[in-house]
Amino acid sequence: MWEPPNAVNLSSGRVAFGPLREDLVPLYNTWRNDFWAQRTYGNPVRPVTLETTMQGVQRQAESTDTYVFTIYRRDTWQPIGTCNLQNVQFDQGSAEFGIGILEPSVRSQGYGTEATRLMLFYGFRVLGLHAIQLTCDGANPGGQRAYEKAGFKLAGRYREAVLVDAKRYDLIHMDILASEFVDPDEIVWGSGA
Repeated sequence: MWEPPNAVNLSSGRVAFGPLREDLVPLYNTWRNDFWAQRTYGNPVRPVTLETTMQGVQRQAESTDTYVFTIYRRDTWQPIGTCNLQNVQFDQGSAEFGIGILEPSVRSQGYGTEATRLMLFYGFRVLGLHAIQLTCDGANPGGQRAYEKAGFKLAGRYREAVLVDAKRYDLIHMDILASEFVDPDEIVWGSGA
């Protein structure tokens, strides 16, 4: 059983969000070195040092246009991944969404959909954004289903633009508008106290 994090920002359903944590950098580094997950990031698959992961966490914490959270299971407080809004442009009301359910034991159990909906709540209702977009590759059909369940719609695709495991896949563009988003049934602010 994991200890509850010192800071919880938002919760809904089975997931909770908290800030990135320095003490979790070794876990984040383990996730970053999972080649199965890494192959869909859009970058070359390569080993990542602990120092590089630490630098990335520090950069994200200092960024003015990126908002990153650790995703937790609410029942055990186990960290299971990260999600973010990046390239946040308040003047345009837009951002790009990214997520990784990186703990192998919880993949394909609906946590990605719940975390996506909670991040959309944050983007639309807390930050006041108008549109959120994402790209994913065709090698990740589970991710596509999670995004669709959360409310994203197909916006377009670049045919055979991505090479994963020596096979060509489309790069899929999806988006959602604030007016299309349905709030989660339950939102808990902070620790809920």
